[in-house]
Amino acid sequence: MNEYMCKEETVRERTPFIENVAMKLAHEVRNPLTTVRGYLQYFLETNGAEEKKADIVLNVLLPELDRANKFISDFLLFSRPFTPRKQYTYMNHLIREFQRYALTQFVLQDTDIILDLSPDVNKLPLHIDADQIAQVMFSLFINSIEAKEKSTMCITIQTKASNETVSVCFTDDGRGMDAYMLSQVFDPFFSAKRIGMGLGLPVSQKIIAMHGGTMKIRSRKGWGTAVTFTLPYAQDFVSGERM
Repeated sequence: MNEYMCKEETVRERTPFIENVAMKLAHEVRNPLTTVRGYLQYFLETNGAEEKKADIVLNVLLPELDRANKFISDFLLFSRPFTPRKQYTYMNHLIREFQRYALTQFVLQDTDIILDLSPDVNKLPLHIDADQIAQVMFSLFINSIEAKEKSTMCITIQTKASNETVSVCFTDDGRGMDAYMLSQVFDPFFSAKRIGMGLGLPVSQKIIAMHGGTMKIRSRKGWGTAVTFTLPYAQDFVSGERM
């Protein structure tokens, strides 16, 4: 009897969480699909204006589909185990590649990306999945862009090296977070944004943890946010350096 009651209580406790997850997932996938379906119906019912249709495809339909795909990818990455496909990579090089990508993919009006990269960081390589670490940086970058509330914004990416680890810090001067939001940011499906499932930081934290690293966040309402993740150097190179 007691065992049955415990199971019943567990189900009751989990039900609101599961319902919330299902509702968010359905919302975030259905909205882009509804937009795409609406425009496809519009295409079927209208003639000509091929240039306008091409503009809609490039600037509305494809981004909406990409958004839905990212939500699904984040959800799967968060909900199941994965194995990083590691290769030897130098952190400063990866950050410079990320900066070039960000500058080509986004219209950063009155937004500066400043690199403060320690040359000591590239003395030894990391053994990481470069695509996954780039995904972490992309998520942090998007969070910073979405936190912009003044006419200008500065995003600084800083690296530092210790004997065995590399730390990367993303700092912005956006709206920042209060104490309550800061305490919730790594909780899955918590989001203060109108759009989003709240998986960006939890997925990023999981990726860093799978690489043997840590992630910390500091923020102050009205002053900005700093997110720092730390990764270990490739141990075979560290051992060789000490010999």
